[in-house]
Amino acid sequence: MQPLLETKKYGRSTDKVYGKKRQLPQVRQAHRALFGGADNDEEEIEKSFAKLRLNGGELELSEEQLPKQPSEEDDGECARQIAVRQPAPDRRPARAATKSSAPSSTSKRHRSQDIHHRTGSIHLSPSEQRQLAPLLSHPSVHSHVVSFPAFSSRLLSKFDVRKSGEGSFSECLLLKHKENPSDMAVVKIIPFDLSESASSQTLGSNDDHDDQESTITNSTVSAVLREIRVLSALSAYHGFAAVRSCHVVRGPWHEGFLEAYHAFRKDHPDLALNPLPSERWDDKMIYGVIEMDNAGSDLEKLVKPSAFQVYDAFWMTTVLLAVVERELEFEHRDLHMSNILYRERIPGQGLDISHDVVSQIGSRTQGHGQGHESDVLLGLSNIKITIIDYTMSRLRLHAGDNENSRDEDDQDVLFNPDSVWSNTDPKHARTGLRIHRLVSRHHTHEDSVSSKWHAHIPVTTTLWLAHILHQLLRQAGSRPRHVPGSSPQAKKLQTRIWKQLREVLETIDRDDPTPLIGGGGGAVELLNTAMEKSWICERDIQVFKDRLNDELL
Repeated sequence: MQPLLETKKYGRSTDKVYGKKRQLPQVRQAHRALFGGADNDEEEIEKSFAKLRLNGGELELSEEQLPKQPSEEDDGECARQIAVRQPAPDRRPARAATKSSAPSSTSKRHRSQDIHHRTGSIHLSPSEQRQLAPLLSHPSVHSHVVSFPAFSSRLLSKFDVRKSGEGSFSECLLLKHKENPSDMAVVKIIPFDLSESASSQTLGSNDDHDDQESTITNSTVSAVLREIRVLSALSAYHGFAAVRSCHVVRGPWHEGFLEAYHAFRKDHPDLALNPLPSERWDDKMIYGVIEMDNAGSDLEKLVKPSAFQVYDAFWMTTVLLAVVERELEFEHRDLHMSNILYRERIPGQGLDISHDVVSQIGSRTQGHGQGHESDVLLGLSNIKITIIDYTMSRLRLHAGDNENSRDEDDQDVLFNPDSVWSNTDPKHARTGLRIHRLVSRHHTHEDSVSSKWHAHIPVTTTLWLAHILHQLLRQAGSRPRHVPGSSPQAKKLQTRIWKQLREVLETIDRDDPTPLIGGGGGAVELLNTAMEKSWICERDIQVFKDRLNDELL
């Protein structure tokens, strides 16, 4: 059998619908303005939102109040619409002139250093200006440092805010529009380490401290810039986080945000490990703020999943990773259950297979693998998968464009030069240890940490997929349930799915699964092996791709 992904690409560049722009609803346009539509017209933004009104249950703006459609140069919210291979993200295109950005005697450089707002001014020292310059010049990041309290007030005026999670380097907030609850977003707030030692770090190098446990709780600017560049590269692909906007803010935390923090600590005492922001950082702290689409809940919250749900969650994740592995040499490198999100693919229809379908399996199908759409197994549940959090990820920009010079052009490789799993959660410590051992086999003790994690080692993805499947089967329990209302044939099908999934796990849940799946390992090789062993069919992957494309129509 010819390997499926040797000849077919499932990235967005190959699909005819990608050349079409989706019509954004008016509330989405207004939402973009809230996060910074026009560059220098804050008053107009607030006036527009003040005039929002409900009309038949929908938010409405008059034509003159609507913000202008974003240009291609500043299209943070429309990232999903762009071609797979974008211009190099560091080449900042010139912004188109607008009525509100007429030339003045004050230069852009001066304005970005000391921005005056009605609420005060943001001043940056020469050292801060120098360190933030690469980040502020990125096309996905607004070029002005703004007041954190003023930024927060704008959000709280139109959105309900609650804390949804936290990490060692960030806090995550969920925003829900007060008048249109379906309009939701996630804001990731990352404190910056602007010390002199941090400023000496670059995107592609770091000091060797592989055996030292990091205690830094702030991110370097280079680390945040790297994450934004990875986000920008992945946003063109199905199944990865869509970035709406990025900002740099300065100042104390707003009381409304702190209330969300207290509520999270009360509701989830086992998850609220970070101290209060007001206790961690002073009132002059600088933060990066990344706003993304809300993609649902993490897989750890999928209670007692059915065979169809586990099958879909695992193989959808594998297919999505295989695409970017082939196109971008992508490795996630931290793919635990909290970094895979799920939600309903079709809103309002539940997360599992429908009763009508599961009750009729056998009466209208002749088995899996005969090429008919009624025989397709992938996608029978109603789960939609999104992979998030690329702090530890590695990829090569435009890897498919330059086959002959991959080894020479190291500037296009984005990776985290730190020891990636030094603070690994006990739930996936075994996976981290296996990866460390595999990586060490490819490098001598003289190699730097950067050299180790610079290389493309796709088998790391296979090991993380083994971890995901192990956790999903564990959540299903030792005696997995049948979906209520299943026909006799549907029950047999579910039993067969459980058996196949355990066979997959036995194959890849090893210290080095490479010899069992061939090649260099990774999601691509796993899919090819899966088709050879009839764990999944080519028709399954094709229909899954078509469904993803249909979502853009």
